[in-house]
Amino acid sequence: MPRLIQLLLFLFFTGPYNSLPGQSVLYWDMQEPLPLGASASLQVSALVQGNNFGNTSFYTSLSASQQYTGASGTNNAGLACRTGALVTGASGSAFLGITLSVASGYRLRVVSVSFGSRSTPTGPGRWGLFSSADQFTSAVYSSTLPTNSTWSWQQSTALSLQTSTAIELRLYGYEGAGTAAINVCNWRLDDLTIHYLVEAISLPVSWLYVKSTVLSTGIRLQWATAEEINNKEFIVERSVDGLCYQPIAVVPAIANVGPALQTRLYSFLDVQLSRPLLFFRIRQVDLDGSSSYSEVLLVAKEKRSLLPCIEKLLLDPASGTVRLSVVQAEFPMQVQLYAMSGQLLKQKTIYTATVSMDIKALPAGVYYLQLISKNGYRSAASFLLY
Repeated sequence: MPRLIQLLLFLFFTGPYNSLPGQSVLYWDMQEPLPLGASASLQVSALVQGNNFGNTSFYTSLSASQQYTGASGTNNAGLACRTGALVTGASGSAFLGITLSVASGYRLRVVSVSFGSRSTPTGPGRWGLFSSADQFTSAVYSSTLPTNSTWSWQQSTALSLQTSTAIELRLYGYEGAGTAAINVCNWRLDDLTIHYLVEAISLPVSWLYVKSTVLSTGIRLQWATAEEINNKEFIVERSVDGLCYQPIAVVPAIANVGPALQTRLYSFLDVQLSRPLLFFRIRQVDLDGSSSYSEVLLVAKEKRSLLPCIEKLLLDPASGTVRLSVVQAEFPMQVQLYAMSGQLLKQKTIYTATVSMDIKALPAGVYYLQLISKNGYRSAASFLLY
């Protein structure tokens, strides 16, 4: 039974018209060089094919991913890897690279990395995650790879990699056997997934609250601050899926006519009522252009009892169970346990507000529980074991 190192609880909701949002997951299906799931405070570069042994196409549809649950198939990223021990310098071990840059005032925490892998008999027998934080000297995580030309799912354990500056991550492939041919791809990767957190180091304003009220004329957003220094304005942002936000209004900051430490009240009425479920957040902008975000508000314009909600998620290592408390729900409903690869591990029908699931056999990694109500609405929470 893996020990609990940290509980990462992310609540998110979707309607029957959308899939689960992934605000804390970067995902590449290798159809495009840029991923899904980048937050507004995180810039992500295109993937890089590094130290390739000769010239091979980076993205191809050859040997499409399969075997592991959730494989996207179609395109994958290919590398021509040299055999032998790890060499991180030029003309050394081949790698897949990515640069992540977090916004000023925030800290990036990389929680886990996973991907589909297909290594041939001359391909790498081990992969390792390295970072520019120590100039790629020591592996953040490493593991063996099967070299049987069969796709498999690779996933790191819980990581403790964090930074407040730009960082380059590299997935190196090494310890291959035999003689690798130049210009021949012998390692393919697909469905690259990086689970991450972006955390505020310091906030330019002190938020007291952000709340919403559903009216017949629209949705009223209200927020208050207790301290403002060099605050320029607030930008109201709206989303239909909790992932992609669009600015819908600019609310100027209240002039500093008194001390910085005073309560300031703001409001905005959104008259667009096209969706039964909407997400809102407030972006605060300083005079110098730097910004920070409020918490995210989920606003349902229909009866709240129709929306399932995971109120609490508790891990009990002693009994080897995960317990969740459900509110705002109509029973019966389904609860499902997934690996971050998308593999469905367990599911059951529940009739009460408290339920537990056996996790004794789970290896280290990131998992999520999903609730599905009778009307198709969902909520989910992630947790981390090591």
